[in-house]
Amino acid sequence: CNRGNCEVSDKSKRLCGRIKNADVNIIESAAKKILRNELDFFKDFFDSETILVPVPSSSIKLKNSINPPKTICDIFVKAGLGHSVSEYIERVIPLRKSAHCSAADRPEISEHTATLKVTNNLYPPTKILLIDDVLTLGRTIYSCATLLKQSFPDAEIRAFSIFRTRNTCNYADVISPNKGVMTYNPNSGKVRLED
Repeated sequence: CNRGNCEVSDKSKRLCGRIKNADVNIIESAAKKILRNELDFFKDFFDSETILVPVPSSSIKLKNSINPPKTICDIFVKAGLGHSVSEYIERVIPLRKSAHCSAADRPEISEHTATLKVTNNLYPPTKILLIDDVLTLGRTIYSCATLLKQSFPDAEIRAFSIFRTRNTCNYADVISPNKGVMTYNPNSGKVRLED
């Protein structure tokens, strides 16, 4: 819960800030939890065939800039979570940053897909795991997954985020792993995430 005024909310805001700054200690801690089976139900996401793909930010990638999803991918693969890292998808046109927009002004799926490009590979992957630092509405990840599926129709595509923003304080602790299916409603333009 990132918007509440409770102890868990305060702790999660601090943790989210550290993740957005690619804090190596936090990312290594998450990798260790997965490896120690503390987050057992994510273990099958990171097998030896899985290619980790960092989700692009809203801006054009600059050399030497902080890239939390790429940092997460690199640390996870180094720890033995996944086969390798590949930047199969990139932002080619900058897009307004969702964090700086009201809910109504955040980029839509169509805007994301129009500003992203898949870079094909000579060897199509069989398993792709999109990696993001913070999952809010799911539009960026959903757009990336859609474009990757068009380029690699036979690949299994999943997504993983270290942090997910929530609007409630119904959690006992910051660590509250979850997995489910993302679905897109073209009538509302919203991505639904299972709780």
